Amino acid sequence: MKNFFILFIILLSGNNLYSETNFFNISVSPPIIKMKLFPNTLKNIKLVISNNNNKPVELIPMVMDLELDLNGNPIAHPQEKNNKWSCADWLIFNSNPISIPPLENLDFNLQVKVPGFSQCGQYSIIMFQTTDLNKINKEIEVVGRLGTILMFEISGRKYIDAIIKKFDILHFKEEIEFTILVRNTSNIDIQCNGSIVIIDNNKRIIDRVKINGGTGTILPESEREYKAIWKGKTLKSGSYVAKLKLYIPGSSKVHQKEIQLTI
Repeated sequence: MKNFFILFIILLSGNNLYSETNFFNISVSPPIIKMKLFPNTLKNIKLVISNNNNKPVELIPMVMDLELDLNGNPIAHPQEKNNKWSCADWLIFNSNPISIPPLENLDFNLQVKVPGFSQCGQYSIIMFQTTDLNKINKEIEVVGRLGTILMFEISGRKYIDAIIKKFDILHFKEEIEFTILVRNTSNIDIQCNGSIVIIDNNKRIIDRVKINGGTGTILPESEREYKAIWKGKTLKSGSYVAKLKLYIPGSSKVHQKEIQLTI
């Protein structure tokens, strides 16, 4: 997963809007940290922030909660008090603004203080916010955020399961597009893979369609939408059964669902 960049253009007053994103030529490494931790431990983590600009940049460190949308794209949210999947309260770091000279790197250190009891999966984002001071005027403020995703698995009782909430035909013209909605009912993030088997009236398997879901990551108590497209020479008039089979690494269970379709 690459670094994700969020650009905020804050309109303070007036009607003219202008932004320049080339200023925010910074990067954070690694873009994602995924590791196993034990209860009642303290883990040190080092990030490297690179200022690739020809001028200094000032950043404000902050922590936010992580969410993935239906397509698996990361979304940063302000920290919620009752988010049982957030490890934001575990993170210890210096929140004072930091300044990085032109074309230099800076080591940023943080600690993860794991409590004695927690849910198995814990997630957050350590963010670095900057403002393009050369572009601020009375009307516009341009703010950028870059961050590292933190995904921790806490040693303990882990259970893995999911449900297929929807298996439908989304588009029906020159090709058939299936849409699958999966909900993660585990206490850890999961990844799904699988395929759809197409069976004709004679109960023969005539095609197999791979599910397209990228990395396929789904956070606990979250949902992910997958797509699969059936087209080509096998797409002929007739009645068919489409059988969906989903597999989750770490689980022996096969999740299945089927639908009837007529072309």
